[in-house]
Amino acid sequence: MSGTSEATVASTTEDGPDVGTGATSEPTSSSSAESTSTTASSGTTTSGTGTTTSGGTTTSGGTTDSTGTTGPVAVCGDGVVQAGEVCDDGNQDDSDACLVTCSPAKCGDGEVQAGVEACDDGNADDLDACSDACVQASCFDKIANGGETDLDCGGACKQGCKFGQGCAVDSDCQAKSCEGGTCASGLTLPDCPGDPDVTAAIVFAAVVAPRCGPCHVAGQSAGGLNMLDAATMQANLVGVKAQTAAMLRVTPGDLDHSYLVYKLLDLAYYVTGGSGEGMPLDGPLSDAELCVVLDWISSGAK
Repeated sequence: MSGTSEATVASTTEDGPDVGTGATSEPTSSSSAESTSTTASSGTTTSGTGTTTSGGTTTSGGTTDSTGTTGPVAVCGDGVVQAGEVCDDGNQDDSDACLVTCSPAKCGDGEVQAGVEACDDGNADDLDACSDACVQASCFDKIANGGETDLDCGGACKQGCKFGQGCAVDSDCQAKSCEGGTCASGLTLPDCPGDPDVTAAIVFAAVVAPRCGPCHVAGQSAGGLNMLDAATMQANLVGVKAQTAAMLRVTPGDLDHSYLVYKLLDLAYYVTGGSGEGMPLDGPLSDAELCVVLDWISSGAK
C-alpha cells in the first residue's frame, strides 16, 4: 500500500490479535449508548420533559405562540381579559363589578355588589325579603312583601292591617281581630233595640240636625258631605263611596261595611284609606243616639 491512510482500519480475527499497525485495538462505538438531551436547531437545548422549538426557547409547561415565544397559561383572575371572558379584574372579590368567574356583576347573581345593591338573593321573587330589583323589602314600599300579611302591614310591620285586609294572627290587625285570614271590623257596638221602623227622617231629626248641623247642615259640606235635610242626607250617604276610604258611606243592612259607623266611633283608621277625627266634632254620640243610626242602617237605611 502506498501513501498515507486517512484512517486507521481495525480488523479482528477469530484466532489471533489484530493485524495492521502492530498495536492491539479495542472495539469502539460510533455513538453513545444513551442520550439525555434533545437538541434543537438554532435554539436552546433543555434537559427534562420540555418541548424544543425551532428558533425559540423551550420551558417546561406553558404555551408557545406562532413566534416561538412561550408564556403562562391564561386563567380567569390574571387581570387580562382573554377569549371567553367578559371582564377580569385580577382579584377574588365577588362584591365588585367583576365576579370571580370573570362575568360582570348583575342583580340576581346571588352576590351583593357593594355600593350598588342593598341585597341579592339570586332569584326573581319580588315578594320575598329582597325584590327582583335588589332592593330590601320595607313596610313603606307599596308592595306586600317580606313577610307582610297585606300591603305594608301585618307580619314584621308595626302598622296593623285594616278591616278586610289579610292577616295570620290577631296582632296583624289594627282591630286586633283576625278571622279566617282576614282582619275583622273590630267594632264594639252598644246593645241596641233593633228597631226596624227607623227612617231617614227620624235619623235626621234625632241625630243629624242637632248634632251635625255646624258641619253638614245649613249649606255646609264638610268632607264633601251635605245633609241639608232628610232626603239630601239619605241621597248623599246610602250607596255612596266615601271620599277617601275604600268603603261606602252607608251599606244598607251591613254595619261592618258602612264607613259612617267607623266615623261615629272614631275608628276611621280601621278602614283602608280612612282618616280624620271622629264625628261629631263636639263629642261622641250617646248610646241612644248611636242606636238610632245603627238601627236605621241595619233595617235597610230607608
